[in-house]
Amino acid sequence: MAEFRVGEHSYRSRKLNLRQQWHVFRRLGPVMGPIAHLLTMQPPDPNDTEAIDRQMDAIMPFLNALARMPEEDVNYVLSTCLAVTQRAQGGNGAGPVAWADVWNAAAGREMFEDIDFGVSAQIVWNVIQENLAGFSSIRPLPMAAQDTVQPPTALTSPG
Repeated sequence: MAEFRVGEHSYRSRKLNLRQQWHVFRRLGPVMGPIAHLLTMQPPDPNDTEAIDRQMDAIMPFLNALARMPEEDVNYVLSTCLAVTQRAQGGNGAGPVAWADVWNAAAGREMFEDIDFGVSAQIVWNVIQENLAGFSSIRPLPMAAQDTVQPPTALTSPG
């Protein structure tokens, strides 16, 4: 479970189940390369217009890949990530904190009027980071381990 803040609200998200993780990952496949590139970049100095231009140039492949995603894939990622997310209610001296779902699956919409594009993008990003973080730790087998795996040999009948 991850807890995070977006704006003035606290959120928490549950883990996606294994199938959801795979489906979210495969739908995000076209944007993963541009996202990885963006994550390696340092935030530009606000006074360095060349660095800002380079950052904008780097963002464009991500935006283009996102724009080409089928609506069905975008809807799947959005609804799946929001469906495992809750918002803190109460607390701050107003009683105990209660957690309310941010997504109504039956209605296919958010439960809070102030969840707009910017808020939903940050929520989805947090859920993706929590659920797909292990992907970056996947490594191929070392060559020595691969060399020890022998293909099956054909069965021969005694002659």
